[in-house]
Amino acid sequence: MSASRSLAFVGILALLATASCSNSSTAPGGGGGVGGGTCSGTNASVAVCDNHYSPIASTIAHGSSITWTWKGSNSHSVTFTSGTLSGTSSSTMSAGTYTLAFPDTGTFNYECNVHGPSMSGTVVVN
Repeated sequence: MSASRSLAFVGILALLATASCSNSSTAPGGGGGVGGGTCSGTNASVAVCDNHYSPIASTIAHGSSITWTWKGSNSHSVTFTSGTLSGTSSSTMSAGTYTLAFPDTGTFNYECNVHGPSMSGTVVVN
């Protein structure tokens, strides 16, 4: 690969890494991202973007919380479809935050009431 192509490729990667609705964690200790772990008591954040959650999978410690922050302009919700939280839901909204504590271990799937399974995410609680 030529030097100019290499620089262009690196530039594109840097741009993708800094996007506001990227698939990365904002929790200290590496929690929240796909395959990421956390220390006990570490909370995580998820962005509610237009038609997707970011990250789509979060891993947190037992007893921790996740805060979903609406960043897009469309209305969405966070509605749990599995585990002991099945049926637990935020309001459908286009701005604001929703925080939920996870007292039980397990895998919890959620989706948007507006978009259904095409806009979904997962929380793994260790």
